[in-house]
Amino acid sequence: MLELADLAAALTLVNAARRSLDSLETQVMMVARREGLTWREIAEPLGLQSAQAAAQRWERMTEAVAPAVGELRRRVTSALLDRGVTRFQANVYVGGEHGRTVILKLVATGTAEVRHQTAIKIVAALRETGLDVAEEVGQSPDTDIAAYLAAGATAVVFEADGSS
Repeated sequence: MLELADLAAALTLVNAARRSLDSLETQVMMVARREGLTWREIAEPLGLQSAQAAAQRWERMTEAVAPAVGELRRRVTSALLDRGVTRFQANVYVGGEHGRTVILKLVATGTAEVRHQTAIKIVAALRETGLDVAEEVGQSPDTDIAAYLAAGATAVVFEADGSS
């Protein structure tokens, strides 16, 4: 017969394994989004019924795995809305192991000039949140990130420190 202490220890191990798997899942989902998979394409292998379910799972899990995600997500969302950028113009995902990574893709339609102006708003909003978008991974510091986004590229931006 198992002792109560043994059962408690087993439950502690299950909880630690779940946290590790949740962290791994959020990291894989983030890479999938960065590589251009849609929420629908992510939902299916996870056994989820819809793109919306996958996006909601992402938000719940990143909040649980890295509480800093919620804070940065709120800062980024607020700054984008203040600049007049809607979810129909940009897909922005905040996550990463420490909640300090932002993945964004411009989804605004229209002329190249309209897309570029929207990208400029996005870059300004990210700078307002303390993200140095000139440090975007894989880009030189002199890259015009707004033009890069307007051309349809996906940017991955890291917050340099954990400050709010």
